[in-house]
Amino acid sequence: MKRRDALRLIPLSAVGLSSFPLNAFSRELYQKNTYGKHSEPLSLQYIGKVMERLTWIRENQTENLMEAAYAIARTVQNGGSCWQSGWDSGHTQADSWPDRNGEPDIFKSGFNRKEAKAGDILLTGSSKGSQGFIDYIKEKNIFLISRTSPWSGDARQRELLSDDVQKLSLRLHADIWVETNATSLGGVIQVPGMPAPIGPVSAVVGKVTIWMMLADACRILARRGVNVPGKGDEPIVNSEKVNWKSFSGWEDLNKPLMDDYFDEVTKQIGMIGSELGKIRKIAGM
Repeated sequence: MKRRDALRLIPLSAVGLSSFPLNAFSRELYQKNTYGKHSEPLSLQYIGKVMERLTWIRENQTENLMEAAYAIARTVQNGGSCWQSGWDSGHTQADSWPDRNGEPDIFKSGFNRKEAKAGDILLTGSSKGSQGFIDYIKEKNIFLISRTSPWSGDARQRELLSDDVQKLSLRLHADIWVETNATSLGGVIQVPGMPAPIGPVSAVVGKVTIWMMLADACRILARRGVNVPGKGDEPIVNSEKVNWKSFSGWEDLNKPLMDDYFDEVTKQIGMIGSELGKIRKIAGM
């Protein structure tokens, strides 16, 4: 499969992270601390680890995410279906339930083998990586976008998993692979006295990456003149009543949107870090 050259996004240092709470996001802080001797509360340590993982993905997987956005847009434009099942984005299936406000009506939650057809896209993690499933995907000619999941043979430290789970792998079969650096342990925070780290980040990673892809898939479709309906009951913009000369709310269709979405996510995480300090003060911690 030919790979397209995706646009490089601006580095993280240029988006204003310097204005966020230093203790929550200082990489040096976490590198200097050792097991059992953290100087920051676990809540802020977790936020820092989340940001480290997301930043790595942004710096190293942007091209793959952009290529996936183009593949999604191409599938929608050709009348195919985009299935999302097991992207490891929490219990909400990446918010893709019916009538979800703010979500483009692109992904179908779950995967229906009877309805799937050639040219469709399946966005999934490696939990379905059995040989029978892989053979089915290939036979159906379904485009596979996959990522690292903690409970698969694609995860780091997979030797800690049972033999049957280690066999669940999609890395070599995916048309587009998004590396997330997931480990079989899942957690990222070491707590004294606990045998394994706590605080998984896979769901956060899943949420952010799927919305990054959706943002640019919608931009690409809009640039091609393809209308994408939205779920929910949000008001429809009446273009005849918009003063286009003074209106600046629309995004530039030639500029990647996943970058802007990532920036907004980091701002929200920074706000959470600030609020944690207030909560601790109220609780007398």
